[in-house]
Amino acid sequence: MASSSATRIDASEGEIMTRCYDFFKETCKFPHGSYNEKQLSDYLVEFAKKNDLKVIQDDMFNVVIYKDATPGYEDHDTLMLQAHMDMVDEKNKESNHDFTKDPIEIIEMEDGWIKANGTTLGADDGIGTAYMLAILEDKTLEHPALECVFTVQEEVGLFGAMNLKAEYFKAKNAISLDGGDEKTLLSSAGGRRVEIKIPMGCQPVHTKGLRIMVRGLQGGHSGGSIDKELGNSNKIMGRVLYHLQKAVDIRLVSIEGGSKDNAIPRENDAVIAYDEKDHDQVLAIIKKQEEDIFALLEFSDAGFKLSVEEETVSQSMSKYNTKQFIRFLYLLPNGLISKSMNIPGLTLTSLNVGVISCNEVSIVIHLSLRSAYNESIDEMTYSIKELCDLFEYSMSTDSSYPGWRYKEINPLRDVICETYKDMTGNEMEKVAAHGGNECGILESILDNPNIANLGPCMKYIHTPQETLQLESFDRMYDVLVNVIKKL
Repeated sequence: MASSSATRIDASEGEIMTRCYDFFKETCKFPHGSYNEKQLSDYLVEFAKKNDLKVIQDDMFNVVIYKDATPGYEDHDTLMLQAHMDMVDEKNKESNHDFTKDPIEIIEMEDGWIKANGTTLGADDGIGTAYMLAILEDKTLEHPALECVFTVQEEVGLFGAMNLKAEYFKAKNAISLDGGDEKTLLSSAGGRRVEIKIPMGCQPVHTKGLRIMVRGLQGGHSGGSIDKELGNSNKIMGRVLYHLQKAVDIRLVSIEGGSKDNAIPRENDAVIAYDEKDHDQVLAIIKKQEEDIFALLEFSDAGFKLSVEEETVSQSMSKYNTKQFIRFLYLLPNGLISKSMNIPGLTLTSLNVGVISCNEVSIVIHLSLRSAYNESIDEMTYSIKELCDLFEYSMSTDSSYPGWRYKEINPLRDVICETYKDMTGNEMEKVAAHGGNECGILESILDNPNIANLGPCMKYIHTPQETLQLESFDRMYDVLVNVIKKL
């Protein structure tokens, strides 16, 4: 690993750690789930003031910190560094963590990786925030003028980036630090969020109640993991309810699954009402579905299981409303829609049935649509609207954001790849990504920029199993520092 001024030796641990890891741990002290970034945003502003750096904080709590070019770099093109400060706040069912106030509890594992205690870690994109803070603090680093951009609400629709003003920036080059696995992105998908509302129409019931629970799924990023044949708890529950409904008279009492539309849901709880005479048949159908679904997921999501608990119920949807909802959920598309025939392994278009919630009035379903092509997002939207119209359900859309199209010629990307090879001896893999990021928005704000992307090795982002490799975290910081020197 190349040395940098931000590298120190932690003698008590005997490991090389970087200053940016200190900053990562510092940011974990602040709640920073989407829509709850103000405390972290204010911390960034105070950091800038403490270091005598010009700073802008806008009305959404985006932050831009400016650092003048060092001697000899005054005539070099301004460089933007960019990351989002919000994280996906997912946790295990048994966790009591409160994302509105509790710090992320970091666990350092013996194999050199870190994770959080029962929650998402927030390495997506806390690593980018930490990298920029370390660079801004470093008074010995040689660099052109820097514009360090910390955005909010990326994970819920890239809202923060869409609020940025072109007059904030002069950058001709921009490096997105929302990457991973020591790869550089060639492109990313655009996306749209869809909300569907279904009336409950509850009625009193005097029957037996049963809670059906989907558990043990891995979950994952609804872009990067959508092609891995992982189980979607909401769609699995739709299948179970469909087969129950075909055989016995059931009525839906409630259904809850997933917490973020950009994360593949791992759990779902549905409560049904049914006649006690059908009890054995209901349990047999659930058992058969568990066996059949496990056979499909054995090699991709082997932790899957179904379990049941008796439940006291007093009201439910009507028989007709139950039947219509179950049919709708069963028919609703999900998962991989199409793959590229040009770039191996690239998902072009997908849909994630991310969240189902309900109250006494309605059931609400949130979907995440992604595609490299805006027209494909439109076509999916039209298709879902037609399905909703057939069932007389209401549908709305928001948070449409553009994709970042592949450019064959990209000098900035070339510098990053050359630097990585020089420092590691390995070729940096170039990938086209199905996940969304803010590069498409940055491209629309800046004047014909070169945009590239990098980040360290992470696993299982958007899930409580999220991990970050510290050695890679250090290594990619050093790559970034050396890239900046070359610019």
